[in-house]
Amino acid sequence: KLLADITRRYFPFEVEGDVLYGANRTKTGWWLWCFNNRGVTKYIGEDESIDAAMFSPIKVRINSGAGLFEKASELIEGKEISVKGGAFEAVVPAADLRVFSL
Repeated sequence: KLLADITRRYFPFEVEGDVLYGANRTKTGWWLWCFNNRGVTKYIGEDESIDAAMFSPIKVRINSGAGLFEKASELIEGKEISVKGGAFEAVVPAADLRVFSL
């Protein structure tokens, strides 16, 4: 509970969804990375398998007091993302990473 309160208070984004995430400040804004580690099965001596059905939809909102971003793009794929009211939605595939520029 304490970590959630600190994150809400000091982290510039609120990320809803079952992903690991973090942010880096850049000269022009932020990079937000989201990693979905669900859907991976790996046993010793066997190849890993990935269950594509374990994708994770996310919603990213700016925290109050942190300003408002108007544009976002996904850096790995180079695609623009629609931002409405300081929020956007995306999908992070199973065992995959998405990096957003805000």
